[in-house]
Amino acid sequence: MESCNPLSSGVSKAFAHFSPLYSENRMFFSIRSGGPRVEIIGKGSVEEVIPGKVYRIRHCLGKDPATGKYRRSKKKTVYCTKRQVWNELAIYKEELLQEEHERTHPTRAMPNIEEYGKEFIEVKETTQELALSTIQSYKASARLVNSLFGSIRLDELNAGIINRRCTAFVKKEGATVNQIYRIKKFLKSIYRQAVLEGLIDYRDNPCLVIDTRRPKVKTRNSLSIEEFARLHQILIDMPRTSRLAGVFIGMKTGMRKGEVLGLTWANVDFKNKKIHVAQQLDDYGQFKEPKSRAGFRLISIDDETVDYLLDWKSIQKQELASYGKNQFDSTVVCTNDWNGGVFDSRGYSRWFRDFCVEHGFGKYLDTSDYKDNQGKKDGWHRKRKSEYVGLCFHELRHTQATLLIAAGVDVKTVQHRLGHSEVSTTLDIYAHAIDANDELATSALNSYLTSKEMK
Repeated sequence: MESCNPLSSGVSKAFAHFSPLYSENRMFFSIRSGGPRVEIIGKGSVEEVIPGKVYRIRHCLGKDPATGKYRRSKKKTVYCTKRQVWNELAIYKEELLQEEHERTHPTRAMPNIEEYGKEFIEVKETTQELALSTIQSYKASARLVNSLFGSIRLDELNAGIINRRCTAFVKKEGATVNQIYRIKKFLKSIYRQAVLEGLIDYRDNPCLVIDTRRPKVKTRNSLSIEEFARLHQILIDMPRTSRLAGVFIGMKTGMRKGEVLGLTWANVDFKNKKIHVAQQLDDYGQFKEPKSRAGFRLISIDDETVDYLLDWKSIQKQELASYGKNQFDSTVVCTNDWNGGVFDSRGYSRWFRDFCVEHGFGKYLDTSDYKDNQGKKDGWHRKRKSEYVGLCFHELRHTQATLLIAAGVDVKTVQHRLGHSEVSTTLDIYAHAIDANDELATSALNSYLTSKEMK
């Protein structure tokens, strides 16, 4: 009976019937796992069945930790020449190691898109490595993805399926370009993670061959100088309120809605006529830092804005007192008018749309009546307000930038005032205003040359 004890000083007599191909040379190769360590010792043993044609091979697997005895693999019959048998031993060694790895590292069951997307979001949410607004955006994107691909296994999705279903989503349900972008962006995120976890090979990632680029930024709408002047006059004439103060700040500074609603009195420097943008309020009532490093900035304000804010600060102090609250430097400039706290950002946007409709800056395409049965036997008759078309708060920002560029203010100054990280962003968004300035410059140059020639 053969033995593969590596401690023997020579080839045992029991190996006399073995081919001299047997070697005592020890090669330790192990993988570490949750189970016992596997050692493949030596080059293996070879039993010659038919000289030059058939051999039986096996490997020593090291000592059994329970018994202390050496373990041996099963014999494997190979059909090869005497010279090729060493290669067969090496192949068998790799097979044994692979089997052990699969035993100690069981393969994870392949999840479908919905299951893995849910797990992906839960991990991000648990580790708190992303802002709440980003998590909510992921969840909204996941709902879109699940409606199209939720039941498909992670390793079965391909670029063809993605493109066909996205195209059908657009044609049948009128999906927007932004919705398609969010779908592809979320798929890209979860597949990147799946590759990192080893669930799929990077070459099988379907997002490598689909277009996941952000849609091109369209030219922003902005108010004309006449509309801007009319809105300004409305705000000056109306009694001071927190909501109107937010609109006034937005149109005079070009600040984002979140930056306006997150502005505190501590960041309004009345003496030096500056506003320090240091935080913003997100859609979930959480304060966070500006979008980028460039978002931290000082914005100059004129005397009119200083007077308006001083007037509103005095009124706000009285309103807060009626709620039993004091006004501090940490108090936000735009407090809500029911408890003196921060605004619900989305609620503020709804109010702004109603304000624009009331003053001729927008309209609702659907204003039909409907019945709301909440709490009443006969129900309430309400007015449905949907499909809004008109001025949005963010367009106050575009209006200021457009008017500044039209007035000849250099693009670098506009970039700083808006808080853009790159001047290219400003150039891309406000190219139409720059083109208009270019036409004015051409006209001015022509007028100058004509006047010189006439002299």
